[in-house]
Amino acid sequence: MRLRLLFLVCIPLVFAACTSMSANSRLDQYERLTRSYEQAMTWSNFEVAFAATKAGQESVLPDTARYADIKITSYEPASPQVTEEGKTIKRAARINYVHTSRMIELSLVTQEEWRFTDESGRWFLYSGFPQFK
Repeated sequence: MRLRLLFLVCIPLVFAACTSMSANSRLDQYERLTRSYEQAMTWSNFEVAFAATKAGQESVLPDTARYADIKITSYEPASPQVTEEGKTIKRAARINYVHTSRMIELSLVTQEEWRFTDESGRWFLYSGFPQFK
């Protein structure tokens, strides 16, 4: 009887721990992906950064010639806001960039929305790629 009671008490704890580990693993994956995205943006490697978007899974970066003139001078993401279920993360990011042909430095703030999809088991940037003007 005591063994059965112990078993009934421990099983929910094990499932809760597994769920917590899964959420931690998901957040670790988010951290790795966004760090790679930030590095790609900082180095103006737009093809690699675009691959982190949902659209990037279905096509290549459109109009790559347009991005050849753009060099990122800084990419500064704000603190992320995580939803309760831990599958959507929103953050703002300030991007300073230069149009090299015009030698004009511009700045934009983009609202990023990262989502974890259970089908693919990974994060994607759903809010779209920054629009440099």
